[in-house]
Amino acid sequence: MSSEARELPRPALTTRNAEPPTIGTALLFPGQGVPPETVAETLSARTTDPLAVRLARHVGGTDWHGHDYTDPRVLQPTLFVASLLRARHADPGPAAVVLGHSMGELAAMTYAGALSDEDALEVVVRRAHLCHEQNARRPGAMVVLIGADPARAEWLRRCAVARTGGVLEIAAWNNARQVTLAGDPDSITDVTARADKDGLAVVPLAISGAYHSPLMAEAADRFAAYLADVPLRPPEVEVMSTILCRTVSTPAELRSVLVMGLVAPVRWMESLTAAHDRGITRGYDVGPGTILAKLSRRHGPTRVHPLKGVS
Repeated sequence: MSSEARELPRPALTTRNAEPPTIGTALLFPGQGVPPETVAETLSARTTDPLAVRLARHVGGTDWHGHDYTDPRVLQPTLFVASLLRARHADPGPAAVVLGHSMGELAAMTYAGALSDEDALEVVVRRAHLCHEQNARRPGAMVVLIGADPARAEWLRRCAVARTGGVLEIAAWNNARQVTLAGDPDSITDVTARADKDGLAVVPLAISGAYHSPLMAEAADRFAAYLADVPLRPPEVEVMSTILCRTVSTPAELRSVLVMGLVAPVRWMESLTAAHDRGITRGYDVGPGTILAKLSRRHGPTRVHPLKGVS
């Protein structure tokens, strides 16, 4: 059935319908770089939630601290559910806009009402399986460079590609001194050695796959075909795409962003700037963890706080 023809009732958003959106507040949903223990802690506290119960069927049970979070088939759906539950149960209040870093965009869209919980979880599970299969066909890895400005990071990337002849791309522009690279194992090894020699801090990510790079292009094509029949609706809260650095509102735009997000880079700094230009001066890192609050700490006038402690 065509997704455009399938009309769904709009769900009640219990934490956002009581009053008009608060101008100037954003909710930020993280991607796969969060510490697995923070995901496990969140889910352990919400094991009986209906969404967590459904999640357990997909990942093999509720031993949240015992799962293999290096497997995208585990990490992606567990992170999605953990972020969504934190946003809802902490009740940070109404937001003017939501942003997601990498696959955090799926949680942001779901929180905003563009997808039902049931459909969204199925989308995440399908995405995770496609990514796992793609990494088996074309293995990849990811690494964070800390202390490299964009020009230096691009220099290191280009030099590594020249030496290896492989694939290596900027996967995420996190802040002015931090980027994430994704590529084939040989290129990641090369750029890691050179960056370390140059005195940069290098943090390998315990993620199976080269997300936001051409190595995920085949998975993106398959994901696009799958999403064609998934029902989406215009969100009730503005969604700022961190791929396009602008808001997206139609089902077609939302699908496009989700597909592009497997290959295109996350432009986090630019997205925060775009949000600020729309009047956003305060943001809450939904978590789990506080990685987005830390990434955004020095970024211009938009203040990003951990969700912990928000009433």
